[in-house]
Amino acid sequence: MNDADTSRRDRVRVVSPAFKAAMVGLVAYGVTDSFTDPLKLVNPLRYFTIQSSIALGLLMLYLCVLELRGVRVPSRLETLLRGCVLLASSVTGIVFHVLLAPELPRVEFPSHVLHTILPIAAVLEWLLFERKGVFRYRHIAVWLAYPLAYLSANLVAALFDGFYPYGFMDAAQLGYGGVGLYTLVLIAVFAALGAAYVAVDRLLGRRRDVGRSTREGSGSAAEGSVLRARPKI
Repeated sequence: MNDADTSRRDRVRVVSPAFKAAMVGLVAYGVTDSFTDPLKLVNPLRYFTIQSSIALGLLMLYLCVLELRGVRVPSRLETLLRGCVLLASSVTGIVFHVLLAPELPRVEFPSHVLHTILPIAAVLEWLLFERKGVFRYRHIAVWLAYPLAYLSANLVAALFDGFYPYGFMDAAQLGYGGVGLYTLVLIAVFAALGAAYVAVDRLLGRRRDVGRSTREGSGSAAEGSVLRARPKI
């Protein structure tokens, strides 16, 4: 490994946990505001945004601790959780800005933190700091289990309290057929975005491997040249 690679890795070891810690702080700010807002009449945990943000914050906190301890290689479970949380956070931002924000008179800053800043930060953190080449297309089925479980749990809860967190889940207004149609569209969005993340991950992983092989080959060639040039004694 040359000096440039060593310097780059040293910078990542400092910046990556700091970036993750900042994301944890943003999650704490946005989620705390949701729980302390006197206008909120329902449990904020019924919202997908709050659940996915808490999951993102806990994951970043966990990974930050691992990095500070010098652990960098993700386990299979960590890879599945990272993909699931990354996908959920991204869809949170997309659905909010496409379906929900246009109907709101104004969006407060804490809401922007949860629906805009954190989804973008989650993608940047993955692109800039995390190991690539670990996602697989079969992981998408696992990633989709969470939004489906969330939808099912809220539809069951709404049978008792009549509350639907989002208009596209309102079976009282849309009927279960309408909710099912929205669900199919959203699951298709989840799956397509998940496939895109896997494709990018595999592409970047291959580039990393090619770059590493090239550097190792160059180093071996240089070492061989030195050995050949060394005078015989």
